[in-house]
Amino acid sequence: MKCRYLLWLIPALLVSFQATAQLGTGTSIIQAGGGWSSVIVESTAETANGYIINGLYETWLVSPVGIGGSVHYLRVRDQNDNGTGTFTSLPIYLNAKYYFGKDKFRVFVMGTVGFQFSWRNLEGTSGNSGSDHDSGITAGIGTGLVYTISPKILLNLNYSLYWINNKYYSNGLANTVSLNMGYILGN
Repeated sequence: MKCRYLLWLIPALLVSFQATAQLGTGTSIIQAGGGWSSVIVESTAETANGYIINGLYETWLVSPVGIGGSVHYLRVRDQNDNGTGTFTSLPIYLNAKYYFGKDKFRVFVMGTVGFQFSWRNLEGTSGNSGSDHDSGITAGIGTGLVYTISPKILLNLNYSLYWINNKYYSNGLANTVSLNMGYILGN
């Protein structure tokens, strides 16, 4: 008899995990993740590759619009005949997203604006080295896909293009692709 109940209980639990998230007015999302980044340095037109780690908080004021903030850690490295350069940036953004679709699979477009802090270390092939720090404004656009795993868990695949403005040294254009896992609060 217990075996028969278990045979009904297991499919019932699996079906309940297939329910969709209740993303709507009053819902909030916390996300964290990371991925790949490529930065084109404006003054040299060289490309530096590396990684990005990010965290995001978003709330839905009205469905399907989400607003919130995010913090990113971006680190890239460039190596050429003259030496090696390591560039690090810590951007803090205000984000706005508009979602399309329903249920388990959604597409979004995003706009961001914020402030960033940058550090760079340069090591020449002749043994010379130097480091510097800077800050400035930053803005970006992006798009992505959201897949709802369960009523409280989602996966988010992002592509973003960020313009990073520095006060003293070269500006940059960063391409990033990241995979985030999110937890849905509310509703």
